[in-house]
Amino acid sequence: MKAKKILIFALLIFIFAASFLSINFFSSKKTYAHWAIYLACVVKCTHYAVTCPEEVRDLCYSDCMDFCCTE
Repeated sequence: MKAKKILIFALLIFIFAASFLSINFFSSKKTYAHWAIYLACVVKCTHYAVTCPEEVRDLCYSDCMDFCCTE
């Protein structure tokens, strides 16, 4: 289970880095700021969802995204 969490976290870091580089090169600063905030929410909520029990993991993720995107 711990190896699975490490793998998921490493994959998230890779996705975040790839997204950051592509946004940095191909987007305006306004769009960059919006996507940077959104990606930070995705990483935060995915980490939060991994710590939730498996049967409510999707609910934890969606609730976190709803809260994060309305801040």
